[in-house]
Amino acid sequence: MRFATGRRCRCFPWALFSVFVAATLIMATDSRAATLDLVNGPVLGGIQETPDAAFELSGRWPAIVGHTYPSDSGPWCRWSAREQRRRDRDRANALTRALENEMRGGLNTVNWRLHNFATCGNERDKSAIRFARLLPGGDLHERYLYHLDQFRAWASKLNGPILLRPFHEFNGGWFWWGKSKSPAEFASLWRYTHEALADLDIVWVWAGSAHGALKIRKWWPGADYVDVVATSIYSNAGGGGPDEPAILKGWDRVVDLGHEVGKPVAIAEMGFLHSGRHVDNFWTDEVLPALMSSFRQATYFLVWRQRWQAFIPYPDDPAAISFGALFNDRYVLTLDEVSP
Repeated sequence: MRFATGRRCRCFPWALFSVFVAATLIMATDSRAATLDLVNGPVLGGIQETPDAAFELSGRWPAIVGHTYPSDSGPWCRWSAREQRRRDRDRANALTRALENEMRGGLNTVNWRLHNFATCGNERDKSAIRFARLLPGGDLHERYLYHLDQFRAWASKLNGPILLRPFHEFNGGWFWWGKSKSPAEFASLWRYTHEALADLDIVWVWAGSAHGALKIRKWWPGADYVDVVATSIYSNAGGGGPDEPAILKGWDRVVDLGHEVGKPVAIAEMGFLHSGRHVDNFWTDEVLPALMSSFRQATYFLVWRQRWQAFIPYPDDPAAISFGALFNDRYVLTLDEVSP
């Protein structure tokens, strides 16, 4: 990892960040057997966008908070005034939440919600667009460069490193940058993005989806361009949990790759659409044991909860008490346990 030092600020959680970096150094310098002995253990607990929800249920602030950055089209797309206001508002709110999290002492991770640069559709507009068109010499390069410049200006307002997770779930078929595109071109675009944002303090999180991860190596951009190997873990089944066979197979591929290249591994997103809200004791009887066994190599996890989409319980849901207990378990490190 390469970090600029000129913007260091006492309001950034350097102590917590050192916990994360320590895992990276262990992964990079030890053999696989030694790594498992040293890394397996407590995991940093995180949540997307709504740390107040985790605090309400558990009385603890998460160590990591996720934020979504929606891209700005610049002069090329004629969105409705309502859509433009929504994107502007979402960017501003994400920055406010990220700064608040820094002030509490937490780490921030950011994913991009990229519009289709060719059609101006949203991230789920899978109309034909090759990654090569975004690279230098491509007809859409100027538009992509504008996005990078806008993101740089946004990220520069923070006080320390962010865990950046661009093109998340790239091996899935639900976003325009998904698996239907060329893996080789994806790797080239990743490397270009990495170099273009080299002036920012970024921990690069390369995160696919556990479903469909059996051939995930095709998208690998190279160890010099990745700091964390991660994946999303979801179950939309009625009683689904983290130990579904497809999830475990995908996770094993992620762990194998992380160990091979000497990178820490993480659960970049985690959600259980039904069980996470409506099954008593789900988080303590299903999720916690899985984190301690099948997913013991994870350095952090991030449960997915946006203000309009919940994969965790509301206070009156049957699973609420067990979710609070998860964040109070000694195996899950929360902010009060890792910040000075």
